[in-house]
Amino acid sequence: MDDGSSSQEGEAINKSARFSETNNYYGIHLKEYVEINKQTQGMIIKGNNINNPLLLFLHGGPGIPNYPTFRQTSKNLEEHFTVCYWDQRGTGMSFGKESKGFKSVEQLVEDTMELTKHLSEKYGKSKIYLLAHSWGTIIGARAAAELPDLYHAYLGIGQLGVPAKVMGSKKGGYLQILRKIIRSRNNLLERRYSYLQLTLDILHYPDLTAKEKFNILLGILTSYPVLIREVVTGNLRLLPFHFDIPVHFFIGNKDFPMTATLGGEYIDMIQAPEKGLYFFNESAHYPFLEEADQFVRIIKEEVLYK
Repeated sequence: MDDGSSSQEGEAINKSARFSETNNYYGIHLKEYVEINKQTQGMIIKGNNINNPLLLFLHGGPGIPNYPTFRQTSKNLEEHFTVCYWDQRGTGMSFGKESKGFKSVEQLVEDTMELTKHLSEKYGKSKIYLLAHSWGTIIGARAAAELPDLYHAYLGIGQLGVPAKVMGSKKGGYLQILRKIIRSRNNLLERRYSYLQLTLDILHYPDLTAKEKFNILLGILTSYPVLIREVVTGNLRLLPFHFDIPVHFFIGNKDFPMTATLGGEYIDMIQAPEKGLYFFNESAHYPFLEEADQFVRIIKEEVLYK
C-alpha cells in the first residue's frame, strides 16, 4: 500500500471535481484514493464526528456502489459512525486500467482486510465495524471470520448463505439459485424505491466524476461473468461457520423468497459469541433504504450501545 502517491492523486481529483473536504473534530467528508494490493481504489468517508466508531460498508452487485442510494438515509448512520463507502476493485472509483473487474472472491476478501488495516491505522482505531449488503456479505463474512481482531462486529444486510439442501451439491444447485435470484429482480425493491430511482441517484451523485459514473456501468458488465464463474466453481460455498465476534443479519420479509430464507438458515448454522437476526416487514432486499429509521435504531440499540 502506497499512501503517499495515492493521497496526492486523491487531492488532485477532489480539486478538479470541486469536492469540498472537511476534516476536523466535528466531522469528515473526504474522497480518497488508496493503493490496495497493487491497485488504486477509491472511497468516500463521511461522518459527523471523527471520534465516532469507524464503519466500513461493503456494497452489493457485484459492481454496484451503495453510497449514491444511501445518500438520503445514511445521515442518521453518520451521526453514530464515521462511514467508509468503498468502491470494490472494478467498481466506479476503483475501475481503471489496472483492473477492469475483479478476479475472484478471495481477491476481494484480501482487499477488504488490507483496507481495514489502512483505515484503522489512519484514524487511530484498534477495531472497526464491518457492514455488508447482498453480494458484499460473501466478502464481509469471510473477512470477519478470517481476521476477527480487526472488527468489533459483522453486520450483514440481505445476507447470502448456503441452503442446507445444496450444501453437498456442486454447480447445479448454485446455478439454480443464481438463475432464480437474477429472474427475481422485481422482488429486490419495494415500490418506495425503484431501479429507476437507483439509476437517477447514481447519475446525480455530486461526488463522482462523469467517468466514475460511467465506470459503474462498465464494472457491472465485467463483474457478473466472474460471479457466474465463482458460482460454477463452488467458491461461494466457502462461507465461514465460526465467528469470534458478534454477528447480526438484517433481512427484508418481502425479499425474493429463497434469498429471504438464506440468512435465517445460515445464522442457525454458524457459531458466534452473539447472534442477532432482524426482519423488516415493509422491505425487500434494501431494508437500509426502505425502513431506514428502524435499521439505524436496531444498530444503535442492539449493536453499538448494547
